[in-house]
Formats: sequence, C-alpha cells, structure tokens
Amino acid sequence: MKVKFDFDPVADAAYIRINNSRIVESEEVSPGVVYDFDKDDQVVGIEILKLKHRTPEQLKELSTRSDSPLTAEHKAAFKEFFKLERYAL
Repeated sequence: MKVKFDFDPVADAAYIRINNSRIVESEEVSPGVVYDFDKDDQVVGIEILKLKHRTPEQLKELSTRSDSPLTAEHKAAFKEFFKLERYAL
C-alpha cells in the first residue's frame, strides 16, 4: 500500500496511514504523537496533533526516532508531504 497522508486544518492534525490493517490499539508515544497498531503489534498509522505548532526540526525528529516505524519509502513520502527538502531524513 502506498502511504496515505491526511491533514485536518480544523483539528490541526495530520494522519499518516502506513497500511490497511485493522487498528486494534493506539498509544501516545510522545506528546501529541499517537501510533495505531494492528493485531500483530505493527504500526499501521501515525497521528500528529498540533501540527501548526511544530517546527520542521520536530517533524524531522518524528521520522528519525529510533522507534520510528517508517521505512525509507515512508520517510521520502513524509519528507515530501511536510516539505522538508532542506532537512535530510
């Protein structure tokens, strides 16, 4: 599945859907960042709250964390969606 990005300007939130698996659990892994998990405990989605208040550096950190579930392909899509060209992911 191709990574899907959604942005809700009213909620000031972005959602990154990594695959179509059914979500069975969610966990806030850092303030305003929620991972959605499938039955196999794999991350299938990431919600980012208060998006307008985050700096490019903070967005970069989300994709480069040691526990980031994003593959190289996901990171490229993440970079494009958030327009982080000047930040090497």
